[in-house]
Amino acid sequence: MKYQKTTVGVAVLGAVFSTMLWSPLVQKAQSAESSATTSATAGASTTQAPTMVAGKPYSIEPGKDPGTFVVKWGDASMIWKAKPWMEPVLAKAGPAYLAQWSSKGLTYPYELPVDQRDKLPAGQYLDRCFAYGENFPPDAENQWDEAVARIYLPDGSVRTETDLLEIASAFVSGHGRQYLPASQAAQVARIYKWTATTPEELRGQGGTTTVLTDPNLDPQDTLYLPTVRRTRRLAGAVAKQYFPGTIYRYEDVSYLQALPQLNYKIIGFELFNPPDTFRGYGPNDVPQNQRLGGAGDVNVIIEITPKPGVSWWYAKRIYHCGLIDMHFWYSEEFDANGTMMRRFVQMPMTGSKLHLGKLDGPPASDLWTIWGYASVQEFNSGFVEEGFDTTGGFNAEVPASVYAPVSLERQSMTIQEWLE
Repeated sequence: MKYQKTTVGVAVLGAVFSTMLWSPLVQKAQSAESSATTSATAGASTTQAPTMVAGKPYSIEPGKDPGTFVVKWGDASMIWKAKPWMEPVLAKAGPAYLAQWSSKGLTYPYELPVDQRDKLPAGQYLDRCFAYGENFPPDAENQWDEAVARIYLPDGSVRTETDLLEIASAFVSGHGRQYLPASQAAQVARIYKWTATTPEELRGQGGTTTVLTDPNLDPQDTLYLPTVRRTRRLAGAVAKQYFPGTIYRYEDVSYLQALPQLNYKIIGFELFNPPDTFRGYGPNDVPQNQRLGGAGDVNVIIEITPKPGVSWWYAKRIYHCGLIDMHFWYSEEFDANGTMMRRFVQMPMTGSKLHLGKLDGPPASDLWTIWGYASVQEFNSGFVEEGFDTTGGFNAEVPASVYAPVSLERQSMTIQEWLE
């Protein structure tokens, strides 16, 4: 198997800022055949941040206080500050760090120049920003992680905590095809598998989501129930339901693309300046789970509504995706009266926090990201959920049958067992 060796650095932006360079990224890649580790350094190559985004001038300048930056987009501006939960490289480089996903020569979903990214059809942003930008890197054979999902009662106390194992593969770039029967190679876009190891009532429960290349078809879901030792197929209507053991929806976890039941429309753009009241952006929001935030990006804003005659769990969803780094940052859902029901926040981790191959493998490229933190605030019920990765990586040396039902029926309870 061959793994991408992209060598990219990030230059902190603009004419005023041109003398301040963030050191080039160092990427390590590991071949599954030889397990040899190769280190590649970007040298003199740098990535210039965009000067135009969505038709307006964009710039970053040093702020008055140390460690702050002034980000301007058209008439909008914001002060960027480092937060305790940020990965050190982001806290040091500031919002210019996001520009690495706008460098030339990258593959899907980052291949378009930034000045063209605002012109995509609305539905494509879900695939690019949420599916392939954060959860299914097209240049990896697979992505895996171990995560915690914690639900809080309205009084702030913990109601339940679920430990999950996850693995996923995307097939749009020809990687991971060993996991598919030859007859399905052109029909399947990606596969996601999960299992719960705690609490006891969910222990061993798991499932798979298979996303098809035909956008008019719903993903296919199976659910393994250890109490009956059977895997059953779920109906397509599961898309709008809660994901097992959580208050996330399937749309938050595995149904990350445009769905045939829904309409998608671009309604505007914003300079993203998230307040600390956004769960995940506050200084005390799981600071031990270091990750990225989207402050300073320019978001495309997408309105998602059910098609006529379709009953859905929301009447309207407002979805925010960054154009510079092509990551989904948050959404807000509303009922038929226009009342906000929920806010969902997603924040990724980069390769420097992840592994290639095995649990003790070298770091992956920082161009590869997976979700690192995800929160749901249900305003009607008062319930809150936070999910965060505890470990993860890419290109695990797993058998070709990793997504077959038998892999769930083994009921592996540790990430080491799961990846064997």
